[in-house]
Amino acid sequence: MFARVTTVAFEGIEARGDVLVQIGPGLPAFTIVGRPDKAVAESRERVRGALNAIGLALPPKRITVNLAPADLPKEGSHYDLPIALGLMAAVGAVARDAIEGFCVLGELALDGSIATVAGALPAAIGANALGKGLFCPSSCGAEAAWAAADMAILAPSDLLVLVNHFKGLQTLRRPEPTHDQEPRRRPRRRAHRQDAAVPGAASFGKHGGAGRRRLGVLFLDELPEFHPQVLDALRQPLETGETVIARANHRIAYPSRIQLIAAMNPCRCGRAGEPGYVCRQGRACAERYQARISGPMLDRIDLQIEVPAVSAADLVLPQASEGHRRSPHPDRSLSSARSAAPPHQCRMRRGHARGDRSTGARRAYSSA
Repeated sequence: MFARVTTVAFEGIEARGDVLVQIGPGLPAFTIVGRPDKAVAESRERVRGALNAIGLALPPKRITVNLAPADLPKEGSHYDLPIALGLMAAVGAVARDAIEGFCVLGELALDGSIATVAGALPAAIGANALGKGLFCPSSCGAEAAWAAADMAILAPSDLLVLVNHFKGLQTLRRPEPTHDQEPRRRPRRRAHRQDAAVPGAASFGKHGGAGRRRLGVLFLDELPEFHPQVLDALRQPLETGETVIARANHRIAYPSRIQLIAAMNPCRCGRAGEPGYVCRQGRACAERYQARISGPMLDRIDLQIEVPAVSAADLVLPQASEGHRRSPHPDRSLSSARSAAPPHQCRMRRGHARGDRSTGARRAYSSA
Protein backbone atom coordinates (compact mmCIF):
# COMPACT_ATOMS: atom_id res chain seq x y z
CA MET A 1 0.00 0.00 0.00
CA PHE A 2 1.48 3.29 -1.14
CA ALA A 3 0.39 6.93 -1.23
CA ARG A 4 2.01 10.24 -2.17
CA VAL A 5 1.02 13.63 -0.73
CA THR A 6 2.43 16.95 -1.90
CA THR A 7 3.67 19.16 0.93
CA VAL A 8 6.30 21.87 1.45
CA ALA A 9 9.91 21.72 2.63
CA PHE A 10 10.98 25.32 3.02
CA GLU A 11 14.31 26.35 1.54
CA GLY A 12 14.46 30.04 2.26
CA ILE A 13 11.16 31.43 1.00
CA GLU A 14 10.84 28.70 -1.64
CA ALA A 15 8.70 25.61 -0.92
CA ARG A 16 8.99 22.15 -2.41
CA GLY A 17 8.67 18.55 -1.28
CA ASP A 18 6.52 15.40 -1.04
CA VAL A 19 5.49 12.90 1.61
CA LEU A 20 5.60 9.26 0.50
CA VAL A 21 3.86 6.69 2.71
CA GLN A 22 4.31 2.95 2.38
CA ILE A 23 2.57 0.30 4.48
CA GLY A 24 4.08 -3.15 3.98
CA PRO A 25 4.57 -6.49 5.69
CA GLY A 26 6.89 -6.81 8.62
CA LEU A 27 7.06 -6.16 12.32
CA PRO A 28 4.86 -3.22 13.47
CA ALA A 29 6.91 -0.04 13.21
CA PHE A 30 6.45 3.61 12.30
CA THR A 31 9.58 5.11 10.74
CA ILE A 32 10.12 8.59 9.30
CA VAL A 33 13.12 9.10 7.03
CA GLY A 34 14.38 12.05 4.98
CA ARG A 35 16.50 14.03 7.51
CA PRO A 36 13.67 14.99 9.92
CA ASP A 37 14.36 17.13 12.95
CA LYS A 38 12.99 16.48 16.44
CA ALA A 39 9.63 18.15 15.77
CA VAL A 40 9.09 16.06 12.63
CA ALA A 41 10.15 12.84 14.34
CA GLU A 42 7.63 13.47 17.13
CA SER A 43 4.83 13.73 14.57
CA ARG A 44 4.41 9.96 14.84
CA GLU A 45 2.65 10.32 18.18
CA ARG A 46 0.61 13.36 17.10
CA VAL A 47 -0.59 11.61 13.95
CA ARG A 48 -1.40 8.40 15.86
CA GLY A 49 -3.39 10.34 18.47
CA ALA A 50 -5.30 12.38 15.87
CA LEU A 51 -6.27 9.27 13.89
CA ASN A 52 -7.44 7.57 17.08
CA ALA A 53 -9.54 10.64 17.88
CA ILE A 54 -11.55 10.21 14.65
CA GLY A 55 -11.86 6.45 15.12
CA LEU A 56 -9.12 5.23 12.78
CA ALA A 57 -6.36 2.94 14.06
CA LEU A 58 -3.07 2.30 12.30
CA PRO A 59 -2.63 -1.23 10.91
CA PRO A 60 -0.15 -3.48 12.75
CA LYS A 61 2.33 -3.41 9.87
CA ARG A 62 5.58 -1.73 8.96
CA ILE A 63 4.91 1.92 8.12
CA THR A 64 7.61 3.95 6.37
CA VAL A 65 7.24 7.69 5.71
CA ASN A 66 9.78 9.29 3.37
CA LEU A 67 10.09 13.08 3.27
CA ALA A 68 11.36 14.05 -0.18
CA PRO A 69 13.78 15.40 -1.22
CA ALA A 70 15.84 13.26 1.12
CA ASP A 71 18.94 15.50 1.05
CA LEU A 72 17.11 18.59 2.39
CA PRO A 73 16.79 18.96 6.20
CA LYS A 74 13.13 18.92 7.31
CA GLU A 75 11.97 20.97 10.27
CA GLY A 76 8.65 22.12 11.64
CA SER A 77 5.35 20.58 12.66
CA HIS A 78 3.51 21.24 9.38
CA TYR A 79 4.24 17.67 8.21
CA ASP A 80 1.58 16.21 10.56
CA LEU A 81 -1.41 16.70 8.25
CA PRO A 82 0.27 15.41 5.05
CA ILE A 83 1.53 12.32 6.91
CA ALA A 84 -1.95 11.66 8.30
CA LEU A 85 -3.61 12.06 4.89
CA GLY A 86 -0.96 9.82 3.32
CA LEU A 87 -1.68 7.09 5.86
CA MET A 88 -5.44 7.44 5.33
CA ALA A 89 -4.99 7.24 1.54
CA ALA A 90 -2.72 4.21 1.88
CA VAL A 91 -5.29 2.26 3.93
CA GLY A 92 -8.18 3.40 1.75
CA ALA A 93 -9.89 5.69 4.27
CA VAL A 94 -9.85 8.54 1.73
CA ALA A 95 -9.64 8.46 -2.05
CA ARG A 96 -6.19 9.10 -3.46
CA ASP A 97 -7.49 11.25 -6.29
CA ALA A 98 -9.11 13.58 -3.69
CA ILE A 99 -5.70 14.72 -2.45
CA GLU A 100 -3.65 14.48 -5.65
CA GLY A 101 -4.40 18.03 -6.76
CA PHE A 102 -3.59 19.67 -3.42
CA CYS A 103 -0.56 20.67 -1.39
CA VAL A 104 -1.01 19.92 2.32
CA LEU A 105 0.40 21.44 5.51
CA GLY A 106 -0.83 21.63 9.09
CA GLU A 107 -0.04 20.59 12.65
CA LEU A 108 -2.29 18.03 14.33
CA ALA A 109 -3.35 17.99 17.95
CA LEU A 110 -4.14 14.78 19.80
CA ASP A 111 -7.88 15.50 19.53
CA GLY A 112 -7.69 15.82 15.73
CA SER A 113 -7.79 19.61 15.51
CA ILE A 114 -5.46 21.35 13.07
CA ALA A 115 -3.22 24.03 14.61
CA THR A 116 -1.62 27.07 13.04
CA VAL A 117 1.69 26.69 11.23
CA ALA A 118 4.11 29.20 9.76
CA GLY A 119 4.63 29.68 6.03
CA ALA A 120 1.08 29.40 4.70
CA LEU A 121 1.59 32.14 2.11
CA PRO A 122 4.88 30.77 0.66
CA ALA A 123 3.29 27.33 0.59
CA ALA A 124 0.28 28.67 -1.29
CA ILE A 125 2.52 30.48 -3.78
CA GLY A 126 4.53 27.30 -4.35
CA ALA A 127 1.39 25.20 -4.74
CA ASN A 128 -0.09 27.68 -7.20
CA ALA A 129 3.11 27.52 -9.26
CA LEU A 130 2.62 23.74 -9.48
CA GLY A 131 -1.01 24.16 -10.50
CA LYS A 132 -2.31 22.64 -7.26
CA GLY A 133 -4.66 23.72 -4.51
CA LEU A 134 -3.89 23.93 -0.79
CA PHE A 135 -5.07 22.26 2.43
CA CYS A 136 -4.10 24.42 5.43
CA PRO A 137 -5.38 25.17 8.96
CA SER A 138 -8.45 27.36 9.24
CA SER A 139 -6.43 30.06 11.01
CA CYS A 140 -4.05 30.25 8.02
CA GLY A 141 -6.70 30.33 5.30
CA ALA A 142 -6.93 34.12 5.08
CA GLU A 143 -3.16 34.38 4.69
CA ALA A 144 -2.99 31.68 2.03
CA ALA A 145 -5.86 33.27 0.08
CA TRP A 146 -3.58 36.16 -0.91
CA ALA A 147 -1.57 33.85 -3.21
CA ALA A 148 -4.13 33.79 -6.04
CA ALA A 149 -7.79 34.65 -6.39
CA ASP A 150 -8.65 31.58 -8.47
CA MET A 151 -6.68 29.06 -6.40
CA ALA A 152 -8.53 26.22 -4.64
CA ILE A 153 -7.91 26.56 -0.89
CA LEU A 154 -9.55 24.49 1.83
CA ALA A 155 -8.96 25.43 5.48
CA PRO A 156 -10.54 22.85 7.82
CA SER A 157 -10.53 23.31 11.58
CA ASP A 158 -9.93 19.62 12.36
CA LEU A 159 -9.23 16.33 10.63
CA LEU A 160 -12.81 15.05 10.90
CA VAL A 161 -14.15 18.07 9.00
CA LEU A 162 -11.72 17.34 6.17
CA VAL A 163 -12.76 13.68 6.04
CA ASN A 164 -16.44 14.66 5.92
CA HIS A 165 -15.62 17.01 3.04
CA PHE A 166 -14.07 14.12 1.12
CA LYS A 167 -17.15 11.99 1.75
CA GLY A 168 -19.55 14.73 0.71
CA LEU A 169 -21.09 15.09 4.16
CA GLN A 170 -19.78 18.61 4.64
CA THR A 171 -18.73 21.38 2.29
CA LEU A 172 -15.75 23.63 2.91
CA ARG A 173 -15.70 27.09 1.38
CA ARG A 174 -12.67 28.92 0.15
CA PRO A 175 -11.44 31.45 2.76
CA GLU A 176 -11.27 35.11 1.81
CA PRO A 177 -8.22 37.30 2.39
CA THR A 178 -8.53 39.71 5.28
CA HIS A 179 -8.23 43.46 4.80
CA ASP A 180 -6.86 45.34 7.78
CA GLN A 181 -8.55 48.64 8.40
CA GLU A 182 -5.70 50.05 10.49
CA PRO A 183 -2.59 51.26 8.64
CA ARG A 184 0.34 48.91 8.96
CA ARG A 185 3.51 50.05 10.69
CA ARG A 186 6.86 49.28 9.23
CA PRO A 187 8.69 46.51 11.11
CA ARG A 188 11.33 47.73 13.52
CA ARG A 189 14.02 45.84 15.39
CA ARG A 190 16.74 46.90 17.80
CA ALA A 191 19.58 44.42 17.57
CA HIS A 192 21.87 43.62 20.50
CA ARG A 193 25.60 44.00 19.99
CA GLN A 194 26.08 40.28 20.75
CA ASP A 195 23.49 39.28 18.16
CA ALA A 196 25.54 37.34 15.63
CA ALA A 197 22.50 36.66 13.44
CA VAL A 198 21.88 40.24 12.33
CA PRO A 199 22.54 39.63 8.60
CA GLY A 200 21.43 35.97 8.55
CA ALA A 201 22.78 32.83 10.11
CA ALA A 202 22.12 29.34 11.47
CA SER A 203 22.95 26.01 9.89
CA PHE A 204 19.41 25.67 8.50
CA GLY A 205 19.60 29.00 6.67
CA LYS A 206 17.36 31.12 8.89
CA HIS A 207 17.19 34.79 8.03
CA GLY A 208 18.50 37.30 10.58
CA GLY A 209 17.47 40.80 11.57
CA ALA A 210 17.97 42.21 8.07
CA GLY A 211 15.59 39.67 6.55
CA ARG A 212 12.97 39.95 9.29
CA ARG A 213 12.90 43.75 8.96
CA ARG A 214 12.48 43.95 5.19
CA LEU A 215 11.01 47.33 4.16
CA GLY A 216 11.42 48.37 7.79
CA VAL A 217 13.98 49.82 10.18
CA LEU A 218 16.97 48.02 11.74
CA PHE A 219 18.54 50.01 14.61
CA LEU A 220 22.08 49.25 15.77
CA ASP A 221 23.04 51.04 18.98
CA GLU A 222 26.74 51.43 19.82
CA LEU A 223 27.75 50.48 16.29
CA PRO A 224 31.51 49.88 16.96
CA GLU A 225 30.64 47.35 19.69
CA PHE A 226 29.24 44.92 17.10
CA HIS A 227 31.59 42.24 15.86
CA PRO A 228 33.43 43.38 12.70
CA GLN A 229 32.30 40.26 10.81
CA VAL A 230 28.67 41.11 11.59
CA LEU A 231 29.02 44.64 10.26
CA ASP A 232 30.85 43.48 7.14
CA ALA A 233 28.13 40.90 6.48
CA LEU A 234 25.57 43.73 6.42
CA ARG A 235 27.31 45.35 3.47
CA GLN A 236 25.67 43.06 0.92
CA PRO A 237 22.07 43.57 2.17
CA LEU A 238 22.62 47.33 2.17
CA GLU A 239 24.12 47.24 -1.32
CA THR A 240 21.85 44.78 -3.12
CA GLY A 241 18.80 44.54 -0.84
CA GLU A 242 19.26 40.77 -0.54
CA THR A 243 20.77 38.46 2.08
CA VAL A 244 22.47 35.36 0.68
CA ILE A 245 23.28 32.46 3.01
CA ALA A 246 25.62 29.94 1.42
CA ARG A 247 26.31 26.55 2.98
CA ALA A 248 28.03 23.42 1.70
CA ASN A 249 25.06 22.08 -0.25
CA HIS A 250 22.57 24.94 -0.34
CA ARG A 251 22.39 28.61 -1.22
CA ILE A 252 19.43 30.61 0.12
CA ALA A 253 18.53 34.21 -0.68
CA TYR A 254 16.17 36.41 1.35
CA PRO A 255 14.88 39.86 0.32
CA SER A 256 16.39 42.30 2.82
CA ARG A 257 15.84 45.88 1.69
CA ILE A 258 15.97 47.78 4.97
CA GLN A 259 16.60 51.23 6.40
CA LEU A 260 19.59 51.05 8.73
CA ILE A 261 19.87 53.52 11.61
CA ALA A 262 22.97 53.34 13.81
CA ALA A 263 24.25 55.30 16.79
CA MET A 264 27.64 55.47 18.49
CA ASN A 265 29.76 57.47 20.89
CA PRO A 266 32.79 59.35 19.55
CA CYS A 267 35.09 57.18 21.71
CA ARG A 268 34.90 54.30 24.16
CA CYS A 269 34.56 56.52 27.20
CA GLY A 270 31.90 58.57 25.41
CA ARG A 271 33.27 61.96 26.48
CA ALA A 272 35.46 62.96 23.56
CA GLY A 273 34.74 66.53 22.53
CA GLU A 274 32.98 67.33 25.81
CA PRO A 275 33.84 70.87 26.97
CA GLY A 276 36.30 70.84 29.85
CA TYR A 277 37.21 67.17 29.51
CA VAL A 278 40.54 65.85 28.25
CA CYS A 279 40.91 62.12 27.71
CA ARG A 280 44.05 60.61 29.23
CA GLN A 281 44.64 58.61 26.05
CA GLY A 282 44.38 61.68 23.87
CA ARG A 283 43.04 61.73 20.35
CA ALA A 284 44.12 58.11 19.76
CA CYS A 285 41.21 56.88 21.91
CA ALA A 286 38.60 58.23 19.49
CA GLU A 287 40.61 57.22 16.42
CA ARG A 288 40.96 53.60 17.55
CA TYR A 289 37.28 53.40 18.50
CA GLN A 290 36.03 54.81 15.20
CA ALA A 291 38.46 52.62 13.24
CA ARG A 292 36.39 49.58 14.30
CA ILE A 293 33.97 50.55 11.51
CA SER A 294 35.43 49.75 8.11
CA GLY A 295 35.52 52.22 5.26
CA PRO A 296 33.28 50.14 2.95
CA MET A 297 30.65 50.09 5.70
CA LEU A 298 30.83 53.88 6.06
CA ASP A 299 30.52 54.26 2.28
CA ARG A 300 27.06 52.69 2.49
CA ILE A 301 25.83 55.24 5.02
CA ASP A 302 24.17 58.18 3.32
CA LEU A 303 23.50 60.57 6.20
CA GLN A 304 25.72 61.30 9.20
CA ILE A 305 24.49 63.47 12.07
CA GLU A 306 26.69 64.65 14.94
CA VAL A 307 24.83 65.24 18.19
CA PRO A 308 26.60 67.36 20.84
CA ALA A 309 26.67 66.38 24.50
CA VAL A 310 23.74 67.52 26.64
CA SER A 311 24.70 69.65 29.63
CA ALA A 312 23.08 69.53 33.03
CA ALA A 313 21.54 72.96 32.44
CA ASP A 314 19.78 71.67 29.33
CA LEU A 315 18.27 68.77 31.24
CA VAL A 316 16.39 71.05 33.66
CA LEU A 317 14.83 73.12 30.89
CA PRO A 318 11.17 72.37 30.00
CA GLN A 319 10.64 70.14 27.02
CA ALA A 320 10.09 72.07 23.78
CA SER A 321 6.86 71.50 21.85
CA GLU A 322 6.56 70.93 18.12
CA GLY A 323 5.56 74.53 17.54
CA HIS A 324 8.41 76.11 19.48
CA ARG A 325 10.04 79.18 17.98
CA ARG A 326 13.33 78.44 16.30
CA SER A 327 16.46 80.54 16.44
CA PRO A 328 16.32 83.59 14.14
CA HIS A 329 19.86 82.79 12.97
CA PRO A 330 19.97 79.04 12.31
CA ASP A 331 22.99 79.33 10.01
CA ARG A 332 24.97 81.17 12.68
CA SER A 333 24.21 78.54 15.34
CA LEU A 334 25.09 75.78 12.87
CA SER A 335 28.42 77.35 12.00
CA SER A 336 29.28 77.82 15.68
CA ALA A 337 28.45 74.19 16.38
CA ARG A 338 30.71 73.13 13.53
CA SER A 339 33.57 75.23 14.81
CA ALA A 340 33.15 73.70 18.27
CA ALA A 341 33.26 70.14 16.92
CA PRO A 342 36.41 68.15 17.84
CA PRO A 343 39.01 67.59 15.11
CA HIS A 344 38.28 63.87 14.62
CA GLN A 345 34.65 64.63 13.92
CA CYS A 346 35.58 67.33 11.41
CA ARG A 347 37.76 64.87 9.53
CA MET A 348 34.87 62.49 9.29
CA ARG A 349 32.62 65.21 7.91
CA ARG A 350 35.22 66.36 5.36
CA GLY A 351 35.80 62.78 4.22
CA HIS A 352 32.08 62.33 3.72
CA ALA A 353 31.83 65.60 1.82
CA ARG A 354 34.66 64.72 -0.56
CA GLY A 355 32.18 62.72 -2.61
CA ASP A 356 32.18 59.25 -1.02
CA ARG A 357 29.49 57.36 -2.86
CA SER A 358 26.75 55.78 -0.74
CA THR A 359 24.28 53.25 -2.12
CA GLY A 360 21.33 51.27 -0.83
CA ALA A 361 18.58 52.47 1.47
CA ARG A 362 18.73 55.72 3.42
CA ARG A 363 20.65 55.30 6.65
CA ALA A 364 21.73 57.50 9.56
CA TYR A 365 24.98 57.38 11.48
CA SER A 366 24.77 59.28 14.73
CA SER A 367 27.57 60.17 17.16
CA ALA A 368 26.14 60.80 20.59
